[in-house]
Amino acid sequence: MVASAAMQFGAWFPLEALLSGPPSPDAPAPPDGPGVFQLRVEKGLLRYPRGQSAMVAYGAGSDVRAALAELLAGPVGDHARRLGPLLCRFAVPDPHSTPHEHLRRLHERFQAQFGSLPMAQALAEDPPAGATEP
Repeated sequence: MVASAAMQFGAWFPLEALLSGPPSPDAPAPPDGPGVFQLRVEKGLLRYPRGQSAMVAYGAGSDVRAALAELLAGPVGDHARRLGPLLCRFAVPDPHSTPHEHLRRLHERFQAQFGSLPMAQALAEDPPAGATEP
């Protein structure tokens, strides 16, 4: 699933390898600058209303490293990490669109195909049991 013909995602890397230790020339690293990322469970598939997918979250930002760190520090990151070991991959958006426009299209396509947002994002949007809307 690609956001546009001009945006291609790279290889999957274990999330912990991206986050651990000082960078070395042979270690995976998020790209510099604007981008989009995907997080998926390392093994297996998750049930969605209309099928199964390994995807748990998408993110984007003008600084893709900061966007990944921000997502992981919040409720979406908490939910994602509870789903199991994760893999991550990145794409640099085409110059005719912003990372957030690509992110919106990825969410729209995922919802159209699977019937909900990716699991960690859907869980983060659900109000806690017993909570009432203001």
